[in-house]
Amino acid sequence: MEERYRQDGDFTMGEWAYSELRDEIPLLLSEMLDASRRIAHIVEDMKDFSRPTRAQQLGPFDMNEAVEAALRLAGSTVRKATDHFVADYGAGLPAAYGDFQGTVQVTVNLVTNAYHALQGKDRGIRIRTRFDEDRNRVVLEVRDEGVGIAPEDLPRITEPFYTSRREEGGSGLGLSISSRIAMDMGAKLAFSSTVGKVTTATLEVPVFQEKD
Repeated sequence: MEERYRQDGDFTMGEWAYSELRDEIPLLLSEMLDASRRIAHIVEDMKDFSRPTRAQQLGPFDMNEAVEAALRLAGSTVRKATDHFVADYGAGLPAAYGDFQGTVQVTVNLVTNAYHALQGKDRGIRIRTRFDEDRNRVVLEVRDEGVGIAPEDLPRITEPFYTSRREEGGSGLGLSISSRIAMDMGAKLAFSSTVGKVTTATLEVPVFQEKD
């Protein structure tokens, strides 16, 4: 069509002149691709939510290794979303006890939520691992400087299909799946937020206790 336009000048497509459509067509195709990706993401979330819970492989694992594995999956997208990304790995962490692959999935979901909450590349995301000696828990924190969560919404964010990103293709299942994974392996997933400033997701996993 572009070759014909150069050779013969403008022509019509339906009721529209090609000169008017030539800039719109790539935008329309881009929007179609974006929409198809959102649909695929929703379908995957639905499949994860509806399929029987897989047998968890409970055992000792390294929390830092789980976070690194999650960032290999989601890190490139995060770095495109923000110029201020920090991963702070705690040194000398004891082994956590839980499901390594489940922890990777939870971390990916938390990081995904974090970068979706940002309103510009000047807002940051920080991931931190640490040992809570008083509670004997290995802790993962994902903190974002995004839009925040309203107090009335905070208790509901792990409910199935509850989402504030419906128009952007959010399924409302990511945090519900994450909460279920955490519960099934004896961990705790909690959230705190200040609207317009910061949201922190905290995953607390029991420390591995060797049997006598």
